[in-house]
Amino acid sequence: MAVEQLNSRPMAEVKRFGSSGSEQIPEWAWRVLASPGGGPLRYRDGLFWAAGQPIGRIEQGIIRFNISSGDPSTEYYRSIGGAHFHERSAVAYAMTSLDTPVYHHYLRQFATENHDILVVDVGGGDGRNALPWLRWGFMRVVMVDSTAAALYRFRARVFAENPEWLQRLVLIECDARMLPLAHDVADRVLAIESLYYLNEDYEKGLAQCHRVMRPRARLFLSDRSYEGALLARLLYHGGVGAMLETARSQEMWDGEDRTRVRTRFFLRQELHELVAAQGFQIVETGGISALSLLLSFLSKSGRLGLQSDAYLPAVHQLLIDLGNTGCCSRCHVVIAAK
Repeated sequence: MAVEQLNSRPMAEVKRFGSSGSEQIPEWAWRVLASPGGGPLRYRDGLFWAAGQPIGRIEQGIIRFNISSGDPSTEYYRSIGGAHFHERSAVAYAMTSLDTPVYHHYLRQFATENHDILVVDVGGGDGRNALPWLRWGFMRVVMVDSTAAALYRFRARVFAENPEWLQRLVLIECDARMLPLAHDVADRVLAIESLYYLNEDYEKGLAQCHRVMRPRARLFLSDRSYEGALLARLLYHGGVGAMLETARSQEMWDGEDRTRVRTRFFLRQELHELVAAQGFQIVETGGISALSLLLSFLSKSGRLGLQSDAYLPAVHQLLIDLGNTGCCSRCHVVIAAK
């Protein structure tokens, strides 16, 4: 076992604050957990321990490992309660509502017929790309994110839709640079628009994905393209001057003023070389069309009109098709094998 349990119970139990009964993490979780980075982990007195120090706990159904403060992206997302994909997906032409069907189409093809595999979603936010795996019947899904608030919201939605799914789901607050999972346990790993927030530590996040994967397992990776960064700065974050600043500095800033967060972007060949350098073999490539970014901007500025909602199904299908055939992507998609 990856975790040495110092109590005699096969599952960890915690009291759920404000409700009756107890909460548990699934028994299978103990076989895949490890200390951050993959080392030995112990569980005692309601705490996770490594190297003689308490490093985490289980709180209201969420495994929460200690995260060092100071990372600007982590601090920003914690300040706003993490990702809010679920809320934004209700807006017809929001970028989230346009891109999510594309990602789910990709993931359906990325999935396997074996529903007993371990699926790991790295930087999953509030669960937009983890939920389909539960709906498709997969029995072991781990989602990690640096912001507990987003994990709590996702857990509440899963409980509302089907409480039994909680026995197939493990939610972990942690740092993607040091995943608290054992070596060689995952069969499918997703890192969808998450690792680029690590900036200079991007390679560390990618290496962790490789570490936790079994031989011949597959990674689904999506990260921002150079053109996508330029277009986002032009339309959303400062206009032509900001676009040219990004081109000169090779730095991408999301947001404005005090809410700005620096992120990383990649040329296609650059990303492919980084993936290969970690020991992956690229088996398929694609993208997320930049058209979704443009449509979202036009909708937000009131230029699409109410009648455009009637075209949404056709727009979704077009974006799915462009993922395979388009030449201007806001995000690169890479599927790679270990």
